[in-house]
Amino acid sequence: MQDTQEIINEMKTLKKYFNNVRVVDPLCKSVVQIKDVHGDVSLEKQMQSSCYDFWGINQSCLNCISMRAINENDTFVKFEEVKERVFMITAMPVKLNGRCLAIELLKDITNQRIVDGILNMEVQNIDAILLHKSIARLNEMVMRDALTKVYNRQYINEKLPTNIIKAYLEKECLSVIMIDIDYFKKVNDNYGHVVGDEILQMFAQTLEKNIRQDHGDWVARYGGEEFLICLAHCCKEAAVDTAERIRQAVEAEQYQTTAGMLAITASFGIQTMVGQEMDMIELIRLADKHLYAAKQSGRNRVVTE
Repeated sequence: MQDTQEIINEMKTLKKYFNNVRVVDPLCKSVVQIKDVHGDVSLEKQMQSSCYDFWGINQSCLNCISMRAINENDTFVKFEEVKERVFMITAMPVKLNGRCLAIELLKDITNQRIVDGILNMEVQNIDAILLHKSIARLNEMVMRDALTKVYNRQYINEKLPTNIIKAYLEKECLSVIMIDIDYFKKVNDNYGHVVGDEILQMFAQTLEKNIRQDHGDWVARYGGEEFLICLAHCCKEAAVDTAERIRQAVEAEQYQTTAGMLAITASFGIQTMVGQEMDMIELIRLADKHLYAAKQSGRNRVVTE
């Protein structure tokens, strides 16, 4: 990894070729200012500024490539549209003063021809509203599970750490529910994978119907028949109530499949953090531990600490 002074020098060069070059902390959703006073480099949060303010929105980007750049230690590119201008954003991971951050390079490409195979047309000739919708849809697709249409594992990796740090800084509760469909292998074995996919799709819809999406709750497919729900500002008791409500809804549902009406159940494991520091891996591990306990004790139940 390059040293801080070398990165500062390279950023000065990059500013000649890009409309905006900035360092962001995607965990805190902030722009970081680099100050070099007589060789003493410090990093400071840009006051009253979030990294997404540039786009004229009041919430973090759905497809945060800076978080992905840090998570995967690689460089990523995406497009965004703001005020009828199209920007290409490149995010590169860097380590400055021991902090994992990202350098974002923003290039206005509105009047340039986009690489063939991406948009394959001149941006200036595209209807602005349709363009905005197309870019938003593409960024959403990156974060959605192709089968169930809920969020995917990549979204968990990018969004959950942000939720955790926000809850910690605000001294708020945050609950995670790990959910697993009981005996799902039997569904595939007895009825085939097409029916199994239908069950997964309808099960995901049941989960989404029973969370407070307008309060920042979200559902993601963790893998296979396992799902994760993040409940913002949610204490353990409220999380248990939510999980129990979903458990009962799943148990009562008769899912209409190509093999006929099928009933399933699910097991739930909950972990709540209350103002303490906890990383994503540990939070999921504890919720998964409680999920395992739910399955070991008979399935179709909710277990928490």
